[in-house]
Amino acid sequence: MVAAFLVALAGGCGDKALEVTLTPPADEATAGISYACVNHVLIRVSSTDGTDDACVAVPQRSIRSLTDHNLHGLLDIPMPVGLTGIEVLGKMSDDDCNGDTIFHGRGTYQGGATLRVKLTHALDCADFTNATETVQVLDLGRLIGNGPDRCSFSAPPNLLMLAPRHMYPIGDDAAPGADAARTAVDVSTSGLAQLAGPHFSAALPPSCLLASTAPGTAATTSTWDHSSSCLPPRTAADPRLCRTSTHEVIVAPAATVGEFYRMRTDPTKSTAVAFVWDAATGAPLAGATVAPVDDLPGVARNYFALLAGRFTPVAAGTATTSAGLFAIELKAPMDVTITAPGYRTRRAVLAANVTLGIQAIAMTRE
Repeated sequence: MVAAFLVALAGGCGDKALEVTLTPPADEATAGISYACVNHVLIRVSSTDGTDDACVAVPQRSIRSLTDHNLHGLLDIPMPVGLTGIEVLGKMSDDDCNGDTIFHGRGTYQGGATLRVKLTHALDCADFTNATETVQVLDLGRLIGNGPDRCSFSAPPNLLMLAPRHMYPIGDDAAPGADAARTAVDVSTSGLAQLAGPHFSAALPPSCLLASTAPGTAATTSTWDHSSSCLPPRTAADPRLCRTSTHEVIVAPAATVGEFYRMRTDPTKSTAVAFVWDAATGAPLAGATVAPVDDLPGVARNYFALLAGRFTPVAAGTATTSAGLFAIELKAPMDVTITAPGYRTRRAVLAANVTLGIQAIAMTRE
């Protein structure tokens, strides 16, 4: 189903207007997503000469769905010479269009009188909260061992801090976008942090809620992108590993991170690492495979074994070992599927960062 036009790009000298249409996500009718907090729409027109942005305020609660969006005839601007595409982003913002992206989409112009923009969810307004949420930092090595101490964490005071932000693929080439980071918070010696103040508690695939950790404290460190990963959605299908907190963040020793980095075949790409585990037992899951949802060329994947206390790539590996680990190279957030015999197929988003974070992916039995 295609919604009626959003923007009329008027050409000069009596040319007909270009009709831009919005295509809502296929699952919108059953997703139950709220757009009540959207109060601005950012429209970016790209051409061979560059880009032009227009930010338009819209009444809150006027966008009932991405099918029934009330955005008809929102903007009428000159059609640039060499038009290449249009991006549309629905924003929740106190300052023009600089806030959180609730939905987004991009359409590539290939000539003709119409241009279609395919929309994608990023956040659900219903997930915006002021409630304090507990975050638990976990140690990858202890999780792999699955011993009685697997949920414990020991570190010097203020070694880590957490700053969730939202990361999402946008455009035909899945170029990443990230909304402004929230205020960083310190993590206690036991690995606990309290996330307070206004924030989103989850994101919608193919977006993710990005958690980052770094040495230092919120008062002394100005950046916190040393280690970043996507947090899983807060749903019944995604139980917590240790069942004691709203969110869990997995970190690895510096030596282990170095091993993952050395496995890269392309130094311009980042490495996303995932820990795949059995949702019923909490144990690492062997035999799981990962594949990009889109057929992306040149995607490098590695699976790892734990040998003599070191994570070692498995030559010609095709599935996770008893360590439950895989790594994948990427330049932008990547939508992937994870499969394993006897388990339901999962779909997840892997974060793209200049640094490395460990992401938990729970698998449930059929």
